[in-house]
Amino acid sequence: GGGGGGGVGFVISSFSPSDGAINIAPNSKIRITFNKEVNPVTVPPNIEVVNVDDAVVVAGNFSYELGNRRVIFTPNTFCPAPRVADNCFLPFLKTFRVTVNAVESTLGEGLVGVNTASFTTNDKLDIEKPVINILAPSGRVAEDPSVDFVAAATDDGTLVDICLSGVDTVDPANLADISAPACHTIA
Repeated sequence: GGGGGGGVGFVISSFSPSDGAINIAPNSKIRITFNKEVNPVTVPPNIEVVNVDDAVVVAGNFSYELGNRRVIFTPNTFCPAPRVADNCFLPFLKTFRVTVNAVESTLGEGLVGVNTASFTTNDKLDIEKPVINILAPSGRVAEDPSVDFVAAATDDGTLVDICLSGVDTVDPANLADISAPACHTIA
């Protein structure tokens, strides 16, 4: 048989920003992670971002990560100073809705149902990259994969994602119930 998957079809594993998130930096990107590789041809016509207040569709571009398991949407609108080279969800302090339907996996599996998530921006641009410090044990990650570690992250804007490479899972008591790749969306 085909094996794997446990009967789970083609589904969205996570939205970033998460559904209902508020106070999101306008120069954030939307990241939609799927449990299987996405057929990129099916993405542009089937993922839409809309300003909820005026129903205007946000123009943007799509890119891919994690072997096409993650779709990244970047709006086309440039940010105001001091981040004029960045792209932003404008105007500030608005709610945006992401709708995903009819996207297919590379195996031709269709996404089940219509999936949506909404987030609200703040009026502060994220200027600096986040800083992640390993706190324990001894300020570094042990080579032994059975040894847990503690990390703290700070950011001047909205910290949206934390991804740890080479990690199978993240303790749900500390972050969220997720599996490889170990990424967590901060609500």
